[in-house]
Parts: sequence; C-alpha cells; structure tokens
Amino acid sequence: MVRKMLITAALGGTMVLGGAGGALALGAAPAGAATTTHTVDCAKAPAALAKLTKAESRINTALPKAEARQTKAEQAGHTDLAHLLSAKITWLNAASKYDTALQQKITTACPTSSASSSTTS
Repeated sequence: MVRKMLITAALGGTMVLGGAGGALALGAAPAGAATTTHTVDCAKAPAALAKLTKAESRINTALPKAEARQTKAEQAGHTDLAHLLSAKITWLNAASKYDTALQQKITTACPTSSASSSTTS
C-alpha cells in the first residue's frame, strides 16, 4: 500500500511539473509578484505534528529496507533495480528532510497549542 502511495505521489508530481515545468525553468517570478505568507493554525498543530511523526516513522522503517534491497540487487547484478532503489532512497531522504523542516516550522510558530493562528513567511 505504501508503494502504491509513493508511485501515485511520484506520478502526480511528474504530471504537475510536466505542465508547469517550462514556466518554472524560464526563471524567477515576475517583477510585480508579491511574496506569499503562510499561516499556521495552532489549533491544528497537534494533529499535523501527529501526522508528520507518523510519516517520519514510516520513512525510518522504509529507508533501511530500501538500502538493504539495493545492496542485495547490486550484489546480484541487477543494476536497473539497484538504480530504481537508489532513486527511492534519495526520495525518502528528501521527504525526511522536508518532514523535519515542517515539524520545526510548526513547533516554532506554535510553541504551545492554542486556538490562535500565527503568520510565517
């Protein structure tokens, strides 16, 4: 099930970037573009942190398994499979980094759970 979710996320990201990839590759935002600010709803922070903790747990479980499978594939001479697993390991490491940064942003914006909302940029 996790594998299907990862594949779906990867395909969805490819489709999104496929349509906007040309615009992203052209350069910076237009001169008149305003910077956006994101709000953190501190009332939802505990639930968000719980989801992030669960995701981090799944990543920490999947990463050693993927590394072991990659090593086994390389030893057996399955270089294509080892390359795919290498990409998965890279993705898992990036997801872990993003997850950690998001957790830190939430805990910084909402040191204690309250009903107010904070603004971060």
